[in-house]
Amino acid sequence: MTRAVAKTSKNSALGAVALLLCATALNVLMPAALALTPVVTPPTLNESTTSGAHTGSGEASKVADANLVLQANIATVDKLFQKEKIGIHSVVKASVFAFKQGDEKNKYGYERFWLHNGEAIGVEKPNEIELTAGSSVSIQVIQSTQALSESQASANVIMRLVLDTLLHRAVVAGVSVPQDNFLAISQELQSRKAHVLPDGQVAPRDAHVIFQMSAEGSSQKQTLYWI
Repeated sequence: MTRAVAKTSKNSALGAVALLLCATALNVLMPAALALTPVVTPPTLNESTTSGAHTGSGEASKVADANLVLQANIATVDKLFQKEKIGIHSVVKASVFAFKQGDEKNKYGYERFWLHNGEAIGVEKPNEIELTAGSSVSIQVIQSTQALSESQASANVIMRLVLDTLLHRAVVAGVSVPQDNFLAISQELQSRKAHVLPDGQVAPRDAHVIFQMSAEGSSQKQTLYWI
């Protein structure tokens, strides 16, 4: 496979370094999700799928609210990369938006990831978020299909957003995923060193990262943790 090489933005580099520092400080065993080399920013991409959200303008208001939602929209964009002759097929794009709880109409673009086989090959961060210590962050994943490649990408993005939240010293209130993709995403997270906490049990004292993942529109849920 031909590896595309392009310059990353300053914000992209800083964002990648910040995530790596966070993982090191927490001693979290998430090597698959944090494989940020190489980080390639793909050339001219069509952003028409942002559903009217503000993206990349630099003028979007930063969210500094105790109830923040990070919404990741996962979709396969293979045809786009074939058109640009990047030489990489089966690429999945994850567009992450931020908005205050109950104010989705004012969401704006926070990050964008491009993934192949569940690993990041490109990242952009057009905006930043401001969170005070102890603030609550909910992570919502929306997949366009039940394709395995999209569930792999979802797992990677979930881990990145969880680490990003902890980097801001905020609290992960929960992670919601599509009901049809719940099992595939859970299995992918477990393949990346996650453990499922049995009902009624307490997480080990040496669990560095822990959060609850629920299936949208159902009572299905799991508590996942890393040691």
